[in-house]
Amino acid sequence: MVRVRSRAADRQRSTEEMKTQFKFIRPGKLADTDLTLVLTKTTPADPVKRYVPGYEFEMRQRGSRIKAGTIRLRIGRTRPLMGWCGHIGYDVAEKQRGKRYAARSCMLIFPIAYVHVSVGAHNRPVIGA
Repeated sequence: MVRVRSRAADRQRSTEEMKTQFKFIRPGKLADTDLTLVLTKTTPADPVKRYVPGYEFEMRQRGSRIKAGTIRLRIGRTRPLMGWCGHIGYDVAEKQRGKRYAARSCMLIFPIAYVHVSVGAHNRPVIGA
């Protein structure tokens, strides 16, 4: 028999998950040939608003302080996030489009997402998960 969870049960589970202590990791250097991501903000979870923790990075051409775009990584498993909001959001300045900055930025932040997805108790990375 397949058991279907109710929305109320999902909401309760995700709210409880957001109340647990979340530890942001230091991303280290995120760069490829001509693109660098600079961490500009971390946002803690807000169970009242049902917001999950997240990172925000500025996309820059390597060696430049000029902003080429922004990419955000949200960590969590709420129904809206899994259903339609998504874990990654990005925008690229119109003059910088066509350089695959969004796709390349996704590849650069993937290790951060992976660490948070493959963690065990107390938000510690699980090697080989």
